[in-house]
Amino acid sequence: MNSDNDFPVFPVTGWQVGPKSDQNVLVFKIGYCTSSWNPNATTFDSPFFSMTPSMAKSLIYDLQRYVTHCEENEFQQIAI
Repeated sequence: MNSDNDFPVFPVTGWQVGPKSDQNVLVFKIGYCTSSWNPNATTFDSPFFSMTPSMAKSLIYDLQRYVTHCEENEFQQIAI
């Protein structure tokens, strides 16, 4: 993603992940809120999304890569 684009960012508050028993896919949904600064912020749950095991592995790879980047750079701003 490009840092030149301004877009709203919603803090994640939790998630649910699991296999869908009748298909070879993983399903997940994400909990999020409208503000990380307001203790009275509204919280929401996304609908369930599905992905193949291959897509999940790719997501895990991307997440780990950016976690490592953040840890190595003490959370300096990265391009999104």
